[in-house]
Amino acid sequence: MQLALLLAALCVAFASAQCHPVCTWQCDSPTCLAVCQPQCQQPVCSVFNCSGSAPSWCATMTPSCSVDCPADECQSTCPVCETLCTTLPTACRDAYCSIQCEETQCAWSCRKPTNCAAPTCELQCDAPSCPATAAARNAALLMIVAAVMLLL
Repeated sequence: MQLALLLAALCVAFASAQCHPVCTWQCDSPTCLAVCQPQCQQPVCSVFNCSGSAPSWCATMTPSCSVDCPADECQSTCPVCETLCTTLPTACRDAYCSIQCEETQCAWSCRKPTNCAAPTCELQCDAPSCPATAAARNAALLMIVAAVMLLL
């Protein structure tokens, strides 16, 4: 008895799958650029190479420096930024002092954009296969039932 019920359930499931076109969601996939800003460590700079005639305070100065990054830089690679320092006082420049900075260390800090288009989706259904007739579907179903019965 249970075998007959199982067989009937299989037949109904098969007939249902064959008798109804399937519908699925089709969605596009818009892309957006991340919003990135370079983040740089404060440059470490010092005064060096002063001649003997330089005032002693020249070598102990801490130059005022900042980092400048190009606005239109490619964000797929590390930012290439430049360290800019104020000029030395005249007494230090006259003594041939120089400013030396460590290499500027920068990386990108990125966030999601706020104006990215959401995907749009549309439900698309398969078209019925015509000219399938009820008689043809029933014949196919009976052939399956007969094959299952022979296996039992």
